[in-house]
Amino acid sequence: QNLQLFRLVQGLNGELMGRLFALERTGRDLQSERRRLEGQAREAQEDLQDANRSLLREMAERRRVEEELRRQEDQIRALFEASSDSIVVLGRDGTCLYANGAFLERRGRPEGRARGSSLEDLLAETPEQVPFWREGLDQVFAEGQTARRESRMMLRGRPVCLESTLSPIRSSGGEVCAV
Repeated sequence: QNLQLFRLVQGLNGELMGRLFALERTGRDLQSERRRLEGQAREAQEDLQDANRSLLREMAERRRVEEELRRQEDQIRALFEASSDSIVVLGRDGTCLYANGAFLERRGRPEGRARGSSLEDLLAETPEQVPFWREGLDQVFAEGQTARRESRMMLRGRPVCLESTLSPIRSSGGEVCAV
């Protein structure tokens, strides 16, 4: 009976030792996996920090470019407003996108009252001119080339001879988006 008990204890001892070694291996494996995951987490954190730094640089550059564009737009607008020549920017459908003070004054319109107006509204005093200018707009939009136009009309009771240049304004993609 002692021999059986001894063998039972010996078997249990062997089984416990096997489990102990398995637990030690599992512990080492878990520690190794933990170190690997911590390394991956550090790398991911470094990548995220790099991405954030890059994003901050891009945002700063974008703000700088936007400010430069605003400054240039202000300069162009000031140049247009200082011109004694009428300057009008029209969309493809003939809608007024911009008109300078010289145009507004010549047409007897209050400041800012041309934006959003149709070509027909802009030329309400000389409706016979609408087809002539519509043809010119269509030509510039179709060909993408500057067109020169001359016309004679009565404007505010006086005969006027106009020499006009219709220039394409291109989008960043190169398409004519306004004239």
